[in-house]
Amino acid sequence: MEVCSLRDELNDFKTLETTVYGVSVQNQESHKKFAGKHNLGFPLLVDTGRNISLLYHAISKPKGNCKRITILIGKNGDIVQVDDKVSVRKHGRDLIDYIKSLN
Repeated sequence: MEVCSLRDELNDFKTLETTVYGVSVQNQESHKKFAGKHNLGFPLLVDTGRNISLLYHAISKPKGNCKRITILIGKNGDIVQVDDKVSVRKHGRDLIDYIKSLN
């Protein structure tokens, strides 16, 4: 699972001064259960209005579900990378390697 891959690399993200957030259109209660079940150490943002998802083109249509997508945003607020071909099993490590390549 993508979020578990990110969770497993959380210490490396922190070392690289990178903050991880998950975003989906499910409600707060759903996020709370999901985060507890998978022991996530990062926040899941609720986007029931789909505003964030639409803004970042992370949703196929206004009433649809989120796509599996990762958006890396730099410290200056610019989008550094958009990854919509996520390798679920090794996504966290791939992202760490990409961030390291930027330095």
